[in-house]
Amino acid sequence: MIWPPSLLRVRIRSRNKRFTLWLPLFLIWPLGLALLAILSPFLLVLAILLWPLGWARQLLLTGPLLFRLFCSLRGLEVNVEKSSEQVLISFR
Repeated sequence: MIWPPSLLRVRIRSRNKRFTLWLPLFLIWPLGLALLAILSPFLLVLAILLWPLGWARQLLLTGPLLFRLFCSLRGLEVNVEKSSEQVLISFR
């Protein structure tokens, strides 16, 4: 199983300035789980209401799909360079 990224690093460089920001994504996980626990009864009621229309399955599979997408970000690095400037975004 692939674990979700735990850190986000943003680095910006220009000729005379350097800026690096580390964001701890693991602090967001408990907030996301709490939000999911709060919203799950509403999602289940909405899925029951949408069952005759055929949209219930897509609604119920949205959460696992978003989690897989978030986990797939681990190891992603975006590096944009210009002649004197550089921006790096890295998920670890």
